[in-house]
Amino acid sequence: FQVTGSGLNFRLAPLFYVVNPSRYYDPTKPNNLGRIVDLCYTDLAGGDYCNQARQAGQNLAWDDPRSPFKGTLREFRPGTFQVQNSGPTTVYTDVYGRNASSTPFAGSIQQYFSGNQSSTMYVRGATRDWAANGVHAPN
Repeated sequence: FQVTGSGLNFRLAPLFYVVNPSRYYDPTKPNNLGRIVDLCYTDLAGGDYCNQARQAGQNLAWDDPRSPFKGTLREFRPGTFQVQNSGPTTVYTDVYGRNASSTPFAGSIQQYFSGNQSSTMYVRGATRDWAANGVHAPN
């Protein structure tokens, strides 16, 4: 958010991604969907997941429960976090951190910021495998 004219800038650049996707966009395929597991049996893909698929002893279908490409391994990272403050150290926002103001208003929450220079850090996130909850391709 930014409080106009206050000198306070805040930036968060989150990342969301699927580590083991089951599909990808391919305009030459039916429904425009290509299947990652199919690429394991060509020279186009490799790595640990393809090695797991090849160990089945036969070409796995995209919806075979043995396929490691379920699209269930999700990762979230808050990413780049940056605060720059050359103005007041106290800001008031609503409960969602929006509508920032340099003066209090009904229902506002007092937020504190310090420092007078730009500070950027990368914040590590979390990975979760939803397969344990019964999620499977397609999802």
